[in-house]
Amino acid sequence: MTAVYFLRHGEAAYELEKVSGEFPGVPLNERGLSQSKLVAEALKEVDFSEVYCSDMRRTKDTLGPLLPFLRVPVHYDSRLREFDDDKDNASILDCFVEHLLAIDDNVLVVSHFNVIRYLSLRLNAPIRNPVCGGWYRINIP
Repeated sequence: MTAVYFLRHGEAAYELEKVSGEFPGVPLNERGLSQSKLVAEALKEVDFSEVYCSDMRRTKDTLGPLLPFLRVPVHYDSRLREFDDDKDNASILDCFVEHLLAIDDNVLVVSHFNVIRYLSLRLNAPIRNPVCGGWYRINIP
């Protein structure tokens, strides 16, 4: 059985750079850094066979405290970037879903609101409102 763990990035410091949420260089704020430490504590015992992370700074920062506990390399993947709803992103993410379905182990995906919503919906376990710093487990038989 596959268990997909989705982790939404911690709260970001958007006001520091005065940019939209899609900008890749936005760091976490203090609350987001605290959230990432809590997530690392909660997930440090999970043996992940694969780890995927958006290549945006806030997702990398969220994953940071968990890195010492991971036994596999992280795949930083631009397909997992934040996006506005459109069909081009859907086809890209559908390929990622097919990959997830082929895995028979624990997988961690660190990403953004719309990506997590879309992927979880395609896995028939919709996460409607993934909160900043929140993590969710979906079991796929």
